[in-house]
Amino acid sequence: MAGDTDVGSTATALFAAERWRQLADLPLRGGASEADADELNTRLSEGFSEGPWRRWASASDIGAALHAVGSVLANNERNAEAHGVFLSAEDAGADCDLALGDSFVIRGDWAAALPRLRRVVGARSSQWEVAAFRLAQHAREVENRTDDEVVELASVAFEEVPFAVVFVGDLLRRRGETDRARALLESHLDTNDHVPFELGVHLYEVFGDVDGAKAAFLQAYERGDFRGAYNLGCLASDVDDDQIEAVEWFRRAADAGDSMARVELVRRGAAAREDDVDGQPAWVTSFYPVDLAPWILAESEPDSSRPPLFVVDDDKPFPTAGQLGAAGRAKLRIHLHPTKRGLDLTTFAAAIPDLQDLTIEKGARITGLAALLEARSLTDLNVRILGKEPLDLSALPSLRSASVTGANVLSVCRNPHVEWLGLGLPRASQLPVIEAPVRTLIMTAKHSAAVLERMVQPHLLESLTLYSARDLDLDVLRRFANLRKLELNWCNGVVNAAALADLTELRELELYRCRNVDDVRAVKAAQSRTSGGDDGGTVAGPFLLFEYGEDDEGLFDLSTGDGGWEGLAEGFADRVLSYNGYDMEKLVVAIAKDAGLWSRDVERDSEAEALHLIFRGRESPVAIAKAAWRILQDAEQLEKALRAARLVRK
Repeated sequence: MAGDTDVGSTATALFAAERWRQLADLPLRGGASEADADELNTRLSEGFSEGPWRRWASASDIGAALHAVGSVLANNERNAEAHGVFLSAEDAGADCDLALGDSFVIRGDWAAALPRLRRVVGARSSQWEVAAFRLAQHAREVENRTDDEVVELASVAFEEVPFAVVFVGDLLRRRGETDRARALLESHLDTNDHVPFELGVHLYEVFGDVDGAKAAFLQAYERGDFRGAYNLGCLASDVDDDQIEAVEWFRRAADAGDSMARVELVRRGAAAREDDVDGQPAWVTSFYPVDLAPWILAESEPDSSRPPLFVVDDDKPFPTAGQLGAAGRAKLRIHLHPTKRGLDLTTFAAAIPDLQDLTIEKGARITGLAALLEARSLTDLNVRILGKEPLDLSALPSLRSASVTGANVLSVCRNPHVEWLGLGLPRASQLPVIEAPVRTLIMTAKHSAAVLERMVQPHLLESLTLYSARDLDLDVLRRFANLRKLELNWCNGVVNAAALADLTELRELELYRCRNVDDVRAVKAAQSRTSGGDDGGTVAGPFLLFEYGEDDEGLFDLSTGDGGWEGLAEGFADRVLSYNGYDMEKLVVAIAKDAGLWSRDVERDSEAEALHLIFRGRESPVAIAKAAWRILQDAEQLEKALRAARLVRK
């Protein structure tokens, strides 16, 4: 066997040691046979890199050999290492435009990828069709284009990139050309294994053709795509109501490796829940490399609303750079939270380009933040440490969602790609200019209004959430003509509430524990408008309270007219509007005390907190409401309550 030859054994050892330059030199020094290449493909690449290994064996110069090694690494999904090897190959004279263009796309750096891809297409170099498809991907995914030029770019790649057929079908569907999309998919049905499943989805979702969809899903399954079996199970269950057949299809999908089908069988009692493996749910070890399991925190069953985390903390040894990179490539959300041992990100430099979702928890001892400048695939970043290391977050090309506290808020506000932005601004001296095209902004800052004045693209903002703002002049909101959601929490000194009436696109309005609101009636009117005229959605007092529904935690619905409030809420709310939130806290506390409904068990540091706890009960709110309603209708008793609360009637 070739693996037992000097070349095969040496190549295997160099590959394991990640000594890529020496691996590339090997066939140039001693020669390597096609048999060596085939054995290495089986041993090191699971049979997926026959071409690259043969090109390695036959390479006549170091540039070609390095290019082949880079291709092997790329096929093995070791993208960061492949990128470095391709750069070395280019330095040695190899044409790496396509390889590096592809690599930059994987890293999310379209700016670096596009010139290379365009050169390949312009020169009609080898595999230029692949480059054309990448340009089509950029046009659709980044520029949101579906025009004829994009269709033509992708169409030339049908032979080199089989998935391009599905891609063009999706483009046509987006354009409303559903018949043309169907015809395209059907014309490639017999020759392209990517097509049957997508055709089944198209037939079912667009045309309601259940029989056609079943036939396509069956073809998909028979040609190795287990998603076809899973969808056949769903159709049997939901359309035919044949639960026996559904279980059979789910079982076939599960046997082929579909973890969601396995979950469905467990849910139906048709399979036992697999035992945990080393403390991890069995599905985790089937989804992710086994060596990542110690750091993965996951639900007992797959849950799209709570995806797994890759947690690095003090409870376990730190992962290697290779393991951290593998977690990034697996699209795991990385959470760094070592509080006792320091973690220097520069020691993980090889993994940084593969990270896509990173959170640095509050209190984490993290240094070397400059390493994040190489995080070109990073789309989601949450930095909860104040930190003093300057970092230019505006340079991250793939960043779309960022939540930052401390020194680096200024640079993230300049990132031209960020659309979801969270800011923690502890000092009034930090007044960032938000140049990013932000659509959702969540901000904790006393000086929020000043920051909102400095937004460069106010027309893009659709959702705004503020915490702990002081002297908040809502007149600034008139800048945001397309604002659809507004949430204010723990804000004090809210003035010019009448500006809410000018937010014509506003659909959601929430205020929680906001004190000293100058015009509660304006808030009430805006809430009524956003709730479609349902005036019972808000009770503006004892503070602006938005805790709806008597649920498992005992939250009481203040707006229920014929429920627990027994018809008292509407009238009570009307009288409440005569007072601001802070006054109503004191007044209702006085009423509760006068009615003997106050208990030391619920008293806290402030009356507001005590009242908050009362309204979380299931019985006391009704009793207080009844007592308050009686007093609010009796002038003499009301004056007594006002004096007790040390208030003057407004």
